[in-house]
Amino acid sequence: MMHTVPSLWTAPMRPLLILALLVATCSVAAPPRCPEPTMSDAELLATATQPGKFQRDLAISFAKAPTLFQLIALRDSPWRNRALQAMINSPRADLNQCGLEGITPLQLAIGGRNDALARQLLARGADRYKQDGTMHWNAIQFAALFERITLLQELVQRPEDWLVTDVRQQTLLHMATSPLVFDDNALPGDEACQWLGVLAQHGVPVNAAAEYGVTALMQAAQSSLPELVPCLLALGADPRMHDNKGRTAVQWALVAKKPANAAILMQAIEAETTAHDGLNKNYVEQ
Repeated sequence: MMHTVPSLWTAPMRPLLILALLVATCSVAAPPRCPEPTMSDAELLATATQPGKFQRDLAISFAKAPTLFQLIALRDSPWRNRALQAMINSPRADLNQCGLEGITPLQLAIGGRNDALARQLLARGADRYKQDGTMHWNAIQFAALFERITLLQELVQRPEDWLVTDVRQQTLLHMATSPLVFDDNALPGDEACQWLGVLAQHGVPVNAAAEYGVTALMQAAQSSLPELVPCLLALGADPRMHDNKGRTAVQWALVAKKPANAAILMQAIEAETTAHDGLNKNYVEQ
């Protein structure tokens, strides 16, 4: 006599099974994320502006045991480098630990523009998709923010990696034009322009609006690099777009006291208006 196995796919069980499947799918798809920073904004600011305090805090924590994150944060020295290599090569090393700032060792290495260390961490198994605890950036987004062009292309493994956004809906183009990178380490204008072109070629939307309606062109309008605005315009950026307060990239440039950028943007708007009027005239005449 054959016994049949009762089916779980019955009407009463069906909703529960579907819910369980959705939960399992979401738990697999969601990238791991660091918890929010345990330090307050004031403490984070003090850490950034008072290196001596940061070193003292690290020294106190070293009384217990140094972590990988702490070793990466220390200034370069022979002792630090030996200890760092020993820890990275240790089978017990936690390569994906979260530091007090809510970022991982890999993200810290990228932010420090230490590509060699970042590659070493990746080779040892560091998670490129783990997100920080504040903006939910992964290593790819950190590489875009700090203009690590070659490293970013090595980090990308899937087509959708180019389209990643953060909690403020910022794309990789927003990262690449962020005022945070307008410093002494920023790429020269021509290289930055080529970099923006690479992002656009891989499908990053040029006119995507992030939180408050901010576009990459609006951010570039604040830049001291004269090549960025013409470069984005050539890639199809729309100078007539408004943010949530009704400001165009022209207003962004003027507020940032970048009259040259404002002039380029106004010329682009005038050229588009003239071309549009010409098309309308031809249509009416026909």
